[in-house]
Amino acid sequence: MRRRGRELARRGWGLRHLRGLPPRVAWFYFRASRLALRTGDEHALRAASGPESIKRLLEVAAGRRNVAEIGTAAGWGAIALTLADANRRVTSFDPTSWPTRERYVRLAPAAARRRLEFVDTLGTDGAEIFAGAADLVFIDGDHERDATIAHMEAWRPRLAPGGVVVFHDYGNADWPGVAEAVHELGLTGETPGGSLFVWRRPD
Repeated sequence: MRRRGRELARRGWGLRHLRGLPPRVAWFYFRASRLALRTGDEHALRAASGPESIKRLLEVAAGRRNVAEIGTAAGWGAIALTLADANRRVTSFDPTSWPTRERYVRLAPAAARRRLEFVDTLGTDGAEIFAGAADLVFIDGDHERDATIAHMEAWRPRLAPGGVVVFHDYGNADWPGVAEAVHELGLTGETPGGSLFVWRRPD
């Protein structure tokens, strides 16, 4: 157990990295990261939004109840968004259904799972079937420039007045397409940390 904890700390998933997260989210991340390490699920550990990104995302998401996520991966981000607000519903879109996703979903309470939906389709197609207006859209799927632009253009009309779009990996040198898309779209917004860019629709 100590060896596992040291290894997660080295990767940026240790207990100190979880400080500042809502307790339910921190507990989920604690269990999920250890499960991933124990089962050798390196893909989940690499793909999941890290604790700092999730902390900043949840701050932006405060009070926002109808949320769409583009890019599910192992589902950690969608689960965190659901756990952080007992009145929030999260729909996550990804054309690839990850084989290990269900093991992490089972770590969440049944009440939270009822407010969480995974849809195996492209994020751009998801905008056509999403129920209601989105208070927040978290774009964390294909990080290429053209795909990011396509996601923004598809979801902008689905935003509620005052709704926000959050781009993940903005400023990340490994994924330059995200910043390129933001600049090409001419968006102005905030960079709260955690490699996030936040654009707010005017009321």
